[in-house]
Amino acid sequence: MWKKLIPLFATIVIGLLAYFLIEKISKEEAGNLILAKKPVIGFILNGEFDENGWNGAHYQAMAFSAKELGVHVIYKRNVGESPVALGKAVADLAGKGATVIFTTSFGYSPLLVNVAARYPKIHFYCAAGIDQSENVNNYFGRMYQARFLAGLIAGSETRTRSIGYIAAIKICETVRGIDAFTLGVRMVNPKAKVYVYWTNSWNDAIKEKAGANLLIDRYKADILTYHQNTSNISKIARTRGIRSIGYNYDAQSVIGDSYLTAAIWHWDIFYEDIIRNAIAGHFVRTNYWEGIDKGIIGLSPISKDVDSSSLFLLDSLKIALAQGKTDVFYGPIKDNEGKLRVAKGENLSDDVLFNEIDWFVEGVQEVNP
Repeated sequence: MWKKLIPLFATIVIGLLAYFLIEKISKEEAGNLILAKKPVIGFILNGEFDENGWNGAHYQAMAFSAKELGVHVIYKRNVGESPVALGKAVADLAGKGATVIFTTSFGYSPLLVNVAARYPKIHFYCAAGIDQSENVNNYFGRMYQARFLAGLIAGSETRTRSIGYIAAIKICETVRGIDAFTLGVRMVNPKAKVYVYWTNSWNDAIKEKAGANLLIDRYKADILTYHQNTSNISKIARTRGIRSIGYNYDAQSVIGDSYLTAAIWHWDIFYEDIIRNAIAGHFVRTNYWEGIDKGIIGLSPISKDVDSSSLFLLDSLKIALAQGKTDVFYGPIKDNEGKLRVAKGENLSDDVLFNEIDWFVEGVQEVNP
């Protein structure tokens, strides 16, 4: 009799265990996430994990997201922006089982489509990229909105009406950032100028130092900002006794009181969303370009030295941008040669901002070494 009941009891016990296990997994994995099918993530950086800048912001966001979602990430750092270097890194990640690979630099974009074609079952995403294919998509944010708000602070705080901007490579991304920043500056300080020095590199400490010193010595810049991978410029500004506005990452704890604020990324918002979709078996095919309303970009805490009236205006504009009630590139806007580029009542389209803009607004002056 008991022998006949043993299989029945075993079936009941197994069923109960399965029920409670399924209940536990569904609660922990928040709905559709399947524990047994979590992907291996590949993550390619062109710099170091501990940079107080672009690469550090990406690494920290991915590390946080991976921990939150319980996925395994294989990191590749200091990967050169060349077909050989990128191809080698991707091959290694593919060999280790990566099914989703993120590449975190614009410089990988023109190379990635060809490399990705060798791995049709792997999904690729390129930060700041512009090239796309069946298994390659791009992700970025409307950083120009945060640049505009940072410009308001710079314009209200400069005493010399001269602000230095050390920029990397002249592409639409950097041009629209410079323009947005300058529009913010001149909204509160119409006679101020933004002097731009090009390093032609995302990370070149020697050129960055030369540019910063030139802008301070020749053009009397009393605030510096930048579009570079690290916070070198803010360190130089501190050494020279002037203030700075950072980029990518909040480096105030490293820089100190000379740091007014920074236009920063919250990449974890993007990474968590894409990883959740990957766990559920979905490849998000739409290029991602969200703004301040989604929280992917913003400003770091603002220095207590910034005038309170400037903060009131900044908060009002931040809310208006998030609600879509205003736009950074809303006309009339003239370029730095006096030509009307955006008519009154009009604004630049996303296509122009992302793919075409190659001119500078009034108040921008490029400088030579």
